[in-house]
Amino acid sequence: MSSVSSHTPHNVSTNTTSANTISISTTASTVIPADTTSTSEVSTTTISLATSIPTSDAPSTTTSPSTSSPCFDDDSDIDDFEEFIEDACLALLSIGMWWERACSEELPYICYDDRFHGVVNVSNITYTSASLSWLEAPGAISGYRVEVKSDLNNWTEALTSNLSSELKNLTAGTKYTVYVFPIKCERDLNPQTTYFYSQPDFIQNLTVPTNEIQETSVTLYWLPPAQGGVDFYHVCLKNTSSDVTCHRVNITKHTFSDLEPGGNYTVEVSAEVADMSIPGRRFNQTFYTKPSIVTDLEVTEITTSTLQIAWHKPNGYSSSYHVTVRNTSTSVNKTTSSTTESFSDLEPGSKFDIRVVAQLQTPNGILDGRPVQIEGFTNPNPVNDLSLTVEAHSLTATWGAPGSYENFSVTLQALGADTTAKTITNKTEHKFTDLKAGANYTVTVFVYGIKGRTSAPKSKSMFTLPNKPRNPSIASENKTCISLKWDVPENSEQVTIQYDVKFKANFWNETNKTRTDTTNYTWCNLRSGTTYHFNVSVFAGNQNSEDVTVKGQTDPILRNITLNMLCASNYLRGCRSTQSKIKLAVKDNFSGFLDGIFFNLTIA
Repeated sequence: MSSVSSHTPHNVSTNTTSANTISISTTASTVIPADTTSTSEVSTTTISLATSIPTSDAPSTTTSPSTSSPCFDDDSDIDDFEEFIEDACLALLSIGMWWERACSEELPYICYDDRFHGVVNVSNITYTSASLSWLEAPGAISGYRVEVKSDLNNWTEALTSNLSSELKNLTAGTKYTVYVFPIKCERDLNPQTTYFYSQPDFIQNLTVPTNEIQETSVTLYWLPPAQGGVDFYHVCLKNTSSDVTCHRVNITKHTFSDLEPGGNYTVEVSAEVADMSIPGRRFNQTFYTKPSIVTDLEVTEITTSTLQIAWHKPNGYSSSYHVTVRNTSTSVNKTTSSTTESFSDLEPGSKFDIRVVAQLQTPNGILDGRPVQIEGFTNPNPVNDLSLTVEAHSLTATWGAPGSYENFSVTLQALGADTTAKTITNKTEHKFTDLKAGANYTVTVFVYGIKGRTSAPKSKSMFTLPNKPRNPSIASENKTCISLKWDVPENSEQVTIQYDVKFKANFWNETNKTRTDTTNYTWCNLRSGTTYHFNVSVFAGNQNSEDVTVKGQTDPILRNITLNMLCASNYLRGCRSTQSKIKLAVKDNFSGFLDGIFFNLTIA
């Protein structure tokens, strides 16, 4: 009988066969033959064990692949203990006995191997498919069974002898656990296992509503993918400088803030799985934030029909400005790239709403910012047809109203006076009383429009009716000069008055006229012995007062002239009776002929 020395490893795994026998595969150090003392090389020996363990009581476990011996169900013949076996091997019975059997005899056995730990690799993952590959298990492996499990579905792929498999019809964004069972002796060995996520599908309907685009913020909305799962969303924002800001969110909207007005941004949204082992299918959209508001909007120049408008650029970016000037009857729109604009042909004395909107030209059209609005007012037109009516102590001004006005400011000022009379009225006439006679008054009328805007002034001057001078008299006389004087007219004190002074010498048929602003005047270079008639009146504007008169005579230079008269009569002493009548007739004749000339007639 052979002498055998055997070592059995500690990790033995068993599997029950249908013949109630247990196969053990082991590695042993064996000395063959038994009748020799020499040793041989270490070899692999299969030990067969007959047992009566019932099938139902045998535990079923999984082992690593073993040697490549086939599996049998033959029962061992334990009655043949005395038979000599030339080529003998030891078989361990279930009762604990060692039993010699022919080494060429195939017996049931128990697979006995160290545990095999393999690796499953997943590649080419999409949202509907993935590729699997795994390591080859050692030993006589009849095939591999692939089991795939998820929260939604479990299935088993067809048995394969390949070391790879293609998974189809996956659900996007789903976690899958893969088990690859090597099959040996019609039983499962320890599986190679891994998990992976299928790629999440595109999100749906990514929108950036116009009403959610603000100057420094934007709110995005989207819908979950049409199929599959998602654990969160990855939202990224990139500007034209390639600065990227990303956020992880769990809802289907997100707001980005602290953006630059008028900036160009691209937003990218993807559905993601929990471990981010595979990126989701990304969906992006480009948008522009609204331009900011202009600053310091103001009206810089105003006339009756024009408004000049200016403003400062907004923060951020803008490409143009839309400017609107309108009132209840007019609306004028202009687009400009400058920060000033002029509007003409506007209604005088009117209120206008001025609105400026910064604009940004984008590939999808013009994006408007928020409007900035102020009020502007054109100046009213001046009054029409200002006219004055005067009396000695009053003045009445009348005028035509312009198209639009609130009130009129009427101012009266006398020439050379510091004080003025002013009144505010909504009527188109006004009367000033208690004025000085013969004074030069200027009336100025302003139109008050809305918001206190005033028109250009309209002025007119006129003298009140003058009163006549008082108390004219001859101050002095000589042979060639006569001095006059008079008093200021009634109610014309402290008024600058001009006087027209005229004289007339009847005999010489001479007249003369002068104008003075004093209350006296001296005429010289007159003829001696001549009576001069003087008229003095107040000149005011284009009219004169009633004249006051006085006469004076220059001193005569006397000469004697003798005239002889002859009287003839048919009657005795007829001349004597008519002498007195002749004297009177001669005197009257000289007086008429020498009108205003000094003479003294003596008739002898």
